[in-house]
Amino acid sequence: MIMFLTVARKYAEALFSVIQDKSTSSLDFWSLVLNDAARVVSNSDVEQFISNPIIGKLEKLEALKNLLSPEAPKMFFNLIELLIERNNLLILPYVSEQFLRLKNNYEGVGVAKIFTAFSLSADQIKSLIAKLESLTGLILRPKILVDESLIGGVKIFIEDKVFDISVKNSLTRMQEVLSAL
Repeated sequence: MIMFLTVARKYAEALFSVIQDKSTSSLDFWSLVLNDAARVVSNSDVEQFISNPIIGKLEKLEALKNLLSPEAPKMFFNLIELLIERNNLLILPYVSEQFLRLKNNYEGVGVAKIFTAFSLSADQIKSLIAKLESLTGLILRPKILVDESLIGGVKIFIEDKVFDISVKNSLTRMQEVLSAL
């Protein structure tokens, strides 16, 4: 898994640097194209087709050209061809993920995965995101997930930072302190 991420990051960085230099290219457009292609490649039937060693590389490329958006630029299909040539096509979802991370970092945007013990109102989410944005300096896109095991409070993941202010975490720390006595 780590090797996939490392290789995927290199492809994403190379693509990002080429696109970033072209003023007519849109990072949003490329992010959508990569995401759509990643979704196609992640389909179990397509994945099985791609993994079949009997099927030639040109056949795989032609099949994917038919499945993917014809609006995608030639450079995109060059990337697909390169991934097929190097037997790395199945890492395309990771390339898409890494590209989105680079795009978000470039734009000062982050994703805040917020785990709560119960549903939050729109006002609570707005208030929490405002506080987190001032703390991190990022424009945050919230992803709210309910995890009843937290008992109360929230656990937040932003990039490589974790903010755990859940009741479960407090109880765990209290238990550790009491156990040490």
